Amino acid sequence: MLRFPLVRDLTVNRARWSALLDLFLRIERNKSLLGEMMRREVRERTAGQALGWIWIVAQPVLTTAAYILVFGVLFRSASDVGGGRQIAFLLAGLLPWVAASDLLGRATFAITGSAGFVKQIVFPVELLVLRFAGPLAITLGVSLAFYVGYLMWVGHGPKWMWFALPIAIFGYLCLIVGLGLAIAAVSVFVRDIRDITNLYLTVGLFFSPILYDISYVPSAMRWIIFINPITPVVLAFQDVFFYGAFAHPWAWVFAGVWGLLSLELGFGLFRLLRPLMSDAL
Repeated sequence: MLRFPLVRDLTVNRARWSALLDLFLRIERNKSLLGEMMRREVRERTAGQALGWIWIVAQPVLTTAAYILVFGVLFRSASDVGGGRQIAFLLAGLLPWVAASDLLGRATFAITGSAGFVKQIVFPVELLVLRFAGPLAITLGVSLAFYVGYLMWVGHGPKWMWFALPIAIFGYLCLIVGLGLAIAAVSVFVRDIRDITNLYLTVGLFFSPILYDISYVPSAMRWIIFINPITPVVLAFQDVFFYGAFAHPWAWVFAGVWGLLSLELGFGLFRLLRPLMSDAL
């Protein structure tokens, strides 16, 4: 169901700074509250479970181990040169995608599921989305740590390109959080955004260079891969863990640009729609 506000009711935030700087200032101002919300989000996901906090580490480890078993052993292609190269390529893009899917999926109900907070004028509503960044970082960090351990076990590391990983992660986090803010804001007025997001999370995997090398995509169809915002980030992760060099230098530039632009536009849209959310819920 579509619920568009009247244009004349739209109040534009006239803050002198950019949305990106405004977001950083709000995070700094509410860092204690954000930290507590992140911790509570993690606790709620394990509440009532017998193993409790163990699942925070066990789930990404077991998931990554399952990927290694299925794709690295059972589905190993005849062209694989051995030593885990196939799974090294696959997980370089798949692990960031899986972690991002959780945040983007939860962003669709981050605002609509917390109407009580939204109706409080003084509450920093953007924290309802930013709180998911904590579990995202934990899932990605644990998964990558287990993945790196696997690479070293099969003789694929360490490499000097691993020092570039923080740059790739920074662009990745900016991109996903920015998209999450935009999705959360729009979902208040366009309830179909949940179905659209779920469709993207289902189909987008096949339209990003995760399951295949981008060089195998026909030139006439590569634009489909390039318009997927996560493509540059995936290629950056592959450069770090698989190629061991800046094989896609343009991807690093776009990963940073898209990441910062995603935060700027995502929070800009969120800030624009914030005054109308209370009436729409």
